[in-house]
Amino acid sequence: MKLKIGIALVSLMLLAMPSVVGAVEEQRVEETDPSFVWTDVSPITWSTMTNAMYEEQTGAPGNFSGGTIKIAAGSDPSPGSKVDITFTGTGVALIYTTTFAGGIATVEIDGVSYDNIDMYLPDVTFQVKKVIATDLDNAQHVLTITRSGTKNPASGHYQIIVDAVDVYAQSPAAFTVSNLGISPATVGVGQSVTITADVTNTGDLEGTHTVTLKIDDVVVENKDVTVAGGATGNVSFTVSKNTTGTYQVAVDGQTGPFTVFSLTSEPPILWIAVAVVVVVAAIGALLFIKKRK
Repeated sequence: MKLKIGIALVSLMLLAMPSVVGAVEEQRVEETDPSFVWTDVSPITWSTMTNAMYEEQTGAPGNFSGGTIKIAAGSDPSPGSKVDITFTGTGVALIYTTTFAGGIATVEIDGVSYDNIDMYLPDVTFQVKKVIATDLDNAQHVLTITRSGTKNPASGHYQIIVDAVDVYAQSPAAFTVSNLGISPATVGVGQSVTITADVTNTGDLEGTHTVTLKIDDVVVENKDVTVAGGATGNVSFTVSKNTTGTYQVAVDGQTGPFTVFSLTSEPPILWIAVAVVVVVAAIGALLFIKKRK
């Protein structure tokens, strides 16, 4: 028996949907995906229709998401045929098609009832989007769409059409490291240097990032830093060196030096200070002598 959607004015518009608060990623999952599990309850069965089949039956072009839909059709009001859709995310929207033969579908997520969806409209409308939930835990859920066997009084039949779902999920943790600090930049042999950096989580979900400290391209230490989504944490390392010289620090791409001097000699910065004092004194003496002449 040929599937009947009905010949009507074909509308290609996408119905306006409410904004999805906090959803930062959206993924379209077609009804052909294995995450859709279809259950037939006699005498109603789920059947596939393609854009080409729709055009052949109606003379008008189809515009199904992914090129196909599933229909629980028929004038029989028998309820029960359903689809269970497993998804992972914080929200989900159903994509469906309305017709003058559309019935009413019941909606559940994890066994909790949500608003029914009336799939009746006088005109055929492709890829209608109904946002069902946006405030779920970012975990695995099951959306169940069931043929209720009821309909809008204006509708001719009870058919339910499922095209796809849009799954909303918060973005995973992602990290950037910045603001490298090295203090003090000059120390004596065996003295401590504190190396710090900011760790920013640019994702929405909390996560842990391993920060690596290298000195002269040699890994010295790794530290795990846990940062909430959208927040900035800090990591700190303490090192010391027993050999004089200048050392190059690298923390996840951030670089900078510190210098170690011998405690038995004057630190380089002191020698510079002494030299400045001597030069200033010499200039002062020359000016004084010149003035007296």
